[in-house]
Amino acid sequence: MALELALAHGWAEPRDVRMAKEVLRRNEAARIVHEFLKCELGEADEEHWEGAIKLRDLYDCHTCVGHVAQVFCKGIMPAKGQVFGMRESVSRKEAEEILDRLFAPGRKQRAGGQSNVPVQLSYGEAKEFLLSHADAAFFDVRTRGEYDRWHPEGAVSWPLISLLGSHEVAGTDLFRPILLGCDGGYRSAIAARCLSDEGYRNVYYCGWESF
Repeated sequence: MALELALAHGWAEPRDVRMAKEVLRRNEAARIVHEFLKCELGEADEEHWEGAIKLRDLYDCHTCVGHVAQVFCKGIMPAKGQVFGMRESVSRKEAEEILDRLFAPGRKQRAGGQSNVPVQLSYGEAKEFLLSHADAAFFDVRTRGEYDRWHPEGAVSWPLISLLGSHEVAGTDLFRPILLGCDGGYRSAIAARCLSDEGYRNVYYCGWESF
């Protein structure tokens, strides 16, 4: 019944019925998920998917490039190290994790073609954000010297110049809430836009005057 529904709505193909009893590969799962997003949820593709270029096997399957890039940048199917793992099989546990990310409340709020725009927080909002998001990453994007002289309690140093070169410090969880800050909010705004363009879905920024 599930496959019949998928076929009727256009986010699965006849070949998926034939493969129903076979091992599902990650590139095949990416295609099905991407088609579901477009056909069932009406969700627009990410305009900026340059972050997927770092996947060493992105072009191993030329018909899957667009599907893989989209589900990767949307945070639904993360990488396996430096590769996507095109031909690797999808375990039941991974399938459940994919569904969890697909229907995560924070992600669904951006469905329907809404762009992933970083959010600027005011004084009260920034304080409340940290209190209500115990799992949030809190970064100071000023220089290390500025950080050493003073920084808000709990903030981790991640200079903007380093952030622009690599996003590893942010981790692979594209849905983890991230708060970025600097003296006036200008550098943190640049950092927030950068992370957002790389697919991070819950990015916020503020100036230290908020503290």
